[in-house]
Amino acid sequence: MCSSDLSERLNCHLNHMKELIHSLNNLDNVTIFTGDEEDETISDFDITKLLLGFNGMKGTTLQRIMREKYKIQLEMADYNYGLFLTTLMNSCEELNTLKNSIVDLNNTWNPSLKEDIVEFDYNTHKPKVEIPLGEAFFKEKREVELRKSVGEICGSTIIPYPPGIPLIVPGELITNDIYEEIKFLKENHVEIVGLLDYNGEKIAVVK
Repeated sequence: MCSSDLSERLNCHLNHMKELIHSLNNLDNVTIFTGDEEDETISDFDITKLLLGFNGMKGTTLQRIMREKYKIQLEMADYNYGLFLTTLMNSCEELNTLKNSIVDLNNTWNPSLKEDIVEFDYNTHKPKVEIPLGEAFFKEKREVELRKSVGEICGSTIIPYPPGIPLIVPGELITNDIYEEIKFLKENHVEIVGLLDYNGEKIAVVK
C-alpha cells in the first residue's frame, strides 16, 4: 500500500471517529473525553482512542458489560472510564458495531442499577520516604498480607493500571491512606500491578 493510500485511509478513519464521538456524546448517559481547555498540559489528543464515561456506571463495570453482552473487549478501564482503541484496520462496519452497542446500552440501561460513584483522585498523598529508592530496591524482601502492611516499608512498585502511575515505590512507608487507596481500587476491580499472589492480597516489604 503506497503512502497516499495510507494517508487517505487515515483521514477517512479520523473522519469516522469524529462522527462517532459526536454521535455518542449526544446520548443521555455517555460522555466522551474530547479535551480539557483548562488543562494547559494537554496540547492535543488521539481521537482514535475513545475514552468513555457512562453515567452511574464504573469504568470497570462498563468493561465487563461490553465484554459479556456485546463481545467487545476494551483496552482497559479504571474507576471512572473505559478505554476503547481503534486502528486503521477497523472497518466502517466494526465502528458501526461499536456505536450500535453503546447506543443499545444507553437505551436499555436500567437507572435502578446506577452505581454510587464517589469522587476519587489517584495518588493525592505525599510519599514518606524511609529508604532511598535505589537502596530499597536491592534490599532483601519478605511477603506480608496487604491488610497487615501498614507501617512497613514497601519493597515493590505498586501501580494501578490505568493510569499507570505508581501509588508507592520501594523505600516508601505504607501508610493507612495508601492501604485504603489500594483496597478501594481492588474492591472496584481496577487492575493493580505489583501485588503478590493470585488475588493480590500480599505485598513485598523490606526486611
